[in-house]
Amino acid sequence: MSSNKLRMLIPTALVLAAAVGLGACGDSTGVGTTQMSVRLTDAAASGDLLEAWVQIDSVWLQGNVSGNQGSHVTLLDSPTELVKISSLDSTTRSLVSDVTVPSGTYAQLRIFVSQGIAVAENSNGDLTAYTLGGATLPAESDYSPTASGQLVCPSCAQSGFKVNLPGGSVKLEGTQKILVLDFDVAQSYGHDAAASDQWVLHPVMSATDFEASGGISGTVTLDQSQLSALPECPTGTSRSVEDFIPTATRASDETSVSSGSVSSDGSYTIDFLAPDSYMMGFEDSVAFDNDTLVFDATPSQDQVTLATGDTATVDYSITAASCLEH
Repeated sequence: MSSNKLRMLIPTALVLAAAVGLGACGDSTGVGTTQMSVRLTDAAASGDLLEAWVQIDSVWLQGNVSGNQGSHVTLLDSPTELVKISSLDSTTRSLVSDVTVPSGTYAQLRIFVSQGIAVAENSNGDLTAYTLGGATLPAESDYSPTASGQLVCPSCAQSGFKVNLPGGSVKLEGTQKILVLDFDVAQSYGHDAAASDQWVLHPVMSATDFEASGGISGTVTLDQSQLSALPECPTGTSRSVEDFIPTATRASDETSVSSGSVSSDGSYTIDFLAPDSYMMGFEDSVAFDNDTLVFDATPSQDQVTLATGDTATVDYSITAASCLEH
């Protein structure tokens, strides 16, 4: 079973640098500690933008006990590199990993951003990089803008912006808590109609929490009886199982599709999956500059069911592949 083409075609295993510090937390009255992780995603399409990048400087966790909302735990105090959030459609990337947090009740995250880039066409049709805080477009960008403009983000670095936690507050207790933040690129960025050379960033984010999440992993191999090697695509460019993208579609919400990145040894993992049944599929086509690599493959299981914290193994056998010119 193959899924529709996803926007996300880069590895999901890249983990952001996240040096962490523990700040004051006068609003956390619980006893004990919880290991907290934060993952970043963009669950919606990116609208008119071609690419969106942000540098996250720090992340605070704030409480709501006794009205003392000024106290906080610092989850992240070392800036990340520029993160390509527009590539996180239907996947997640680690932002904070296993920070020890005093157990208690917390209401918000506060996110501080100092640099960012939005790549889009300007009113003249020129490919333009709109920048915030002197950011430079990373070499990994898929575009080479010929024009420049300004990206404006009021209060991004000074006071940060707030993300309310699910249900108004989250009680941290037990051993593990995972928050998945949806940085909604389509709603967060807009063109400034009063200034043709400006875009505005007003971050729109929401959070979903999991006590513990499951995952699906396995190995991708070629069916040697039908396919001895992947075709060059385009001619002169070799391809490997790393270009194959396995997917898991949540049975209770078929719009929720998660994908995994295949390593050079054929192994992959799709992690941070909520308890549910998942239909196993794959990207049947991956587009490059002027060519598309088309796959046919068979998963060892068509569907798996994950309970809280469960893991499952699903292997893929690639039975056919071809390269088509656009």
